[in-house]
Amino acid sequence: MKLSSKLGAYALQLLFRVLPSTPKELMFSGADIIPTAIWVPTRHGNVRCLVYRKRRPIDAVGSLPVYVNIHGGAFIVRAPEQFIASTTDAIVVSIDYDAAPRASYPVAEYEVYDVVEWIHRNDRQLGWNSSRLAVGGFSAGAKLAINVCQQARDSGSFMPIASIACYPALDMTLASTSRVSSIEKPAVAPWLINLMYNTYFVEVAKRSDPLASPGLDNNVAAYPPVLLLVGAWIHLRLRLSDLQKISSHPKFASPCTVSLTAITALPTTSP
Repeated sequence: MKLSSKLGAYALQLLFRVLPSTPKELMFSGADIIPTAIWVPTRHGNVRCLVYRKRRPIDAVGSLPVYVNIHGGAFIVRAPEQFIASTTDAIVVSIDYDAAPRASYPVAEYEVYDVVEWIHRNDRQLGWNSSRLAVGGFSAGAKLAINVCQQARDSGSFMPIASIACYPALDMTLASTSRVSSIEKPAVAPWLINLMYNTYFVEVAKRSDPLASPGLDNNVAAYPPVLLLVGAWIHLRLRLSDLQKISSHPKFASPCTVSLTAITALPTTSP
């Protein structure tokens, strides 16, 4: 890894620490829920996870389902804080996985799977219901959520009941210039993609691994139902045809389904 790339990653992390916080009007109600931090053992050491519990009525009975949230950030920024627990009757576990430049592929992929597998294995002790366990995330986190399903399929030990992938990064073999947007200055710009490649996916030969690029994995018959969300201006918009090819693959059979949802609230061209 070049020193310039490493310094760029650290600078990006610092920038996100000093950026203004999310405006209150954009936060979920109940954002004042204080999470409990737990440390989960993985093959790469203990990983911090934030556990969000919605305030339940005193007479509530039964164990709650679990939603594992995996944050985005180009595999560089670490931002596990979430407020989704305020709007769902579930335990929400947000994983603070290791990121570049401290870690590189496939550290995060293994860590998130190990955390989800640990939750599934220890649900009774935790008082949770892992038979109703789902995973999801945004961008890099969406890819990692799919990676959980891949590794669960290969291990044969368990499988989440559903996966939510919001604008996932599915193919790390694509050049940064091929990830286009109609916006003049998109949030996910080529420089950010290059920084991700140069700090996390450092070994070029491994970018075509199915775990690195789950969009290249055709063995999807054992996947749970997947909700795939793609925005109108996001660079993945032009990749919908490829995603539809995956979803129509003969092995992509029941009970596996993909819902391709384009968010059309925004115009398809920039103003």
